[in-house]
Amino acid sequence: MMKIEIITPPLSSDYWQLLLEADPNQKLIESYLGQATFFQGTVDGHVVAVLALVAKTPKVVEIMNLCVDENYREQHFAQQMLKEAINWSKARHFQQIEIATGSTGLLQLYLYQKLGFRMWKIVPDYFLTHYPEQIIENGLVLKDQVGLRLTF
Repeated sequence: MMKIEIITPPLSSDYWQLLLEADPNQKLIESYLGQATFFQGTVDGHVVAVLALVAKTPKVVEIMNLCVDENYREQHFAQQMLKEAINWSKARHFQQIEIATGSTGLLQLYLYQKLGFRMWKIVPDYFLTHYPEQIIENGLVLKDQVGLRLTF
């Protein structure tokens, strides 16, 4: 069973490893560090999942990063982390939660939509513009970013 709790920076190398796995652009991660609420998921005291949440406006919060350690995937931990972030956001009277992901992240897109998120924007060539090296996901070159949101 995974235990979820809020943590505060500075973040250990374990957190950085997971954050960078989900988003290899360290400068983008650093840009929201001071504003983010970080959730950690632990199993037997080991960090297996992280989620970073940032308030964009008084009514909208955005999930900036979500990663589950590859050894703990397919155990519904990402879904648990998302539900925790949604509940936390509702309790603080946000009205929407957003997340942006790559267009080739088929499992992620499925999970977000399963939880009620709806697509609302596509940013063409986002990953070609903002990342110095190509990202290959599911055998495809990642080019476009997809924005999804859930309204409470």
